[in-house]
Amino acid sequence: MKNFFVGLCSLFCLNGCNMLDDYMLGKDNTPPPAQLKKIVPKISLTKRWGENTSLKTNAATGNYKLTPTIKNGIIYSASASGTVQARNKSNGKLAWSRVLRAGISSGVKANNSLVVVGDSEATVIALSVKDGVVLWRSSVSNQLLAAPIIKNNRVYAKTIDGKLYSFNAKTGKRLWRYDHGAPNLILRASSAPVVVGHLVLAGFADGKLDAVNLETGRLEWQRNITFAKGSSDVERMVDIDATPVVKNNIVYIASYQGDVSALSLRDGRSLWRHKISAFKDFAIDQNALYLVDLNSHVWSLNRHNGMVLWHQKSLHDRGLNAPALAPAGLVLTDHYGFMHVLSTSNGEEIGRKKLTSTLIDSTPLIDDKDVYVLFENGLLTDYMMVS
Repeated sequence: MKNFFVGLCSLFCLNGCNMLDDYMLGKDNTPPPAQLKKIVPKISLTKRWGENTSLKTNAATGNYKLTPTIKNGIIYSASASGTVQARNKSNGKLAWSRVLRAGISSGVKANNSLVVVGDSEATVIALSVKDGVVLWRSSVSNQLLAAPIIKNNRVYAKTIDGKLYSFNAKTGKRLWRYDHGAPNLILRASSAPVVVGHLVLAGFADGKLDAVNLETGRLEWQRNITFAKGSSDVERMVDIDATPVVKNNIVYIASYQGDVSALSLRDGRSLWRHKISAFKDFAIDQNALYLVDLNSHVWSLNRHNGMVLWHQKSLHDRGLNAPALAPAGLVLTDHYGFMHVLSTSNGEEIGRKKLTSTLIDSTPLIDDKDVYVLFENGLLTDYMMVS
């Protein structure tokens, strides 16, 4: 059963956060990754700059969603060691660096005035975009593994124990807390909340999607994306760890050991569903959804009806991270240090580059032709994609 956990975020129990040990998991029978086939590249990737984002060497990301974010020409990054940095996105020049007193467990988000992160001591922290000075701290019930969201002068954060918070973005005062709850056993991953209209959408570890009123924190509608099956806790895991995506009043969502689904934003009515087990964020364009399943197969689904447009199996068991859309194609990194570029029209691999000999465990950040990758050792690198 140990292969079940390879490529996944670590499993843990909420009660005391007890890790499952090797005795319980049995002998490691992880299948080897697919050997890369020779391709004729149509895309080239050239390194522009690379800078260390952590003041501690070899500060592993810890399977967190630590993907950087870009705002007003500045790229903001967060490291598991507790360092938040702001750099010029074009040349990597450091604008400021701030070391927090605890490690960082979530990714980073920014608006015109704030940078927000969640730390390993269950605190939401807001820093000034100008100089990184800490503006406020607000305690929550447990860690955030997905970045807080800044919207309409509020900060929204979801914790791994199934609670959703709203804070005043200027002061950090808690405005409301919504309690959904969580099962005893979950994936060590989490989807971020999404704000659309008057709703905050949040997917939880029991396979349910909740639509909460952003002003009051009251539930407006709730839908089961999938239903738990099996007799053991592991078999019944149906975590929603891919952040929901909303387009044209349709909510797209995926669950582990469950389905990829499309729902009406108005009332949560199901429009279509397709049986695929997925727990990583997915990408979307006008016509298709792009996602990675448990076996590192890449899928393209028609977003209007859920029909399969193409299914790429050549990167089987390579530990693919979540896909990111670039003008030239679909960009993915793997756990073996490679970046892959797939054609969005047919899934053909049109670009590949060996980036590192260490693990890559974050989603690429796309900014036009620039691809930013955060490595496990804290190195943030900018690659130019040219077709």
